[in-house]
Amino acid sequence: MDIAIDPFNNQTVYVALSGFGTAHIFKSTDAGATWIASSTGLPDVPTNTICIDPSNPNTIYTGNDLGVFVSTDAGATWNDFNDGLYDSTFVMDIAVSPINRKLRLATHGKEFMKDRLLPITVEVSKAAESAFEIKAFLIPCMIKQK
Repeated sequence: MDIAIDPFNNQTVYVALSGFGTAHIFKSTDAGATWIASSTGLPDVPTNTICIDPSNPNTIYTGNDLGVFVSTDAGATWNDFNDGLYDSTFVMDIAVSPINRKLRLATHGKEFMKDRLLPITVEVSKAAESAFEIKAFLIPCMIKQK
């Protein structure tokens, strides 16, 4: 149903599968040569979409026939992320708005919605702290350390 490529590592790819009685998310770390099921915590319902947080590739959102689920460990486990959504919302597409850090959802029969993302944790080294003055108004996803 959908595919997402890690924006930081193009060898890491996720696919979302529909149907019943099978895993619904698969992950490849070698550009698709091999795949592993990555569905622990997801219900056995059709899964329609997958989206990687562009600021944190370990955070992945997926939409299925029961709503939105999130993984904070690169797809190893999944948790319900449906606060504020109607019960059993068919989520057909997900996108992250980098401007306001909102999750945008296209649903079947409900509406377009937007929701908050999980917060980003930013680690700054002591050398960077002494070299830069970090202001409170900076958007955390703009601060990157390699």
